[in-house]
Amino acid sequence: MTSNGFRQRRTGLDGEEHRGDDRQTGFDLGWTRTQHRSSKHGEILAWLKETHGIGHGYANFIAREALKSDEEGGDDGLLAAQFAGPKAALRPIYDQLIKVVTTLGPDVEIASKKNNVSIRHGKQFALLQPSTATRW
Repeated sequence: MTSNGFRQRRTGLDGEEHRGDDRQTGFDLGWTRTQHRSSKHGEILAWLKETHGIGHGYANFIAREALKSDEEGGDDGLLAAQFAGPKAALRPIYDQLIKVVTTLGPDVEIASKKNNVSIRHGKQFALLQPSTATRW
């Protein structure tokens, strides 16, 4: 089943109408987080595959997202870890870059990761990574 078909079956909505879902699977990640917060990764994975017919790759992604710790703090926690210690001086540069990136349009995605920030428009076109305490 295509991801669009899955989105329509799962949510009753098509395409861009449902903004709380993962764009690839159409699965509402927020709903999964609330329903399975106390479950183990394998249990969520099996449930998604059996109940919703999702392939292993997407089920694994959804399960990992559902189990993200509240302590991580989402994007803010990832950014705080990237700019901790001697790299803190680079944070104002990052903030300025993000101001420019947000003017590129509503379809440009900013995805914080453990060691960098990916800038995407369908595909990644920029990567912001504080490599050392003094350079990007």
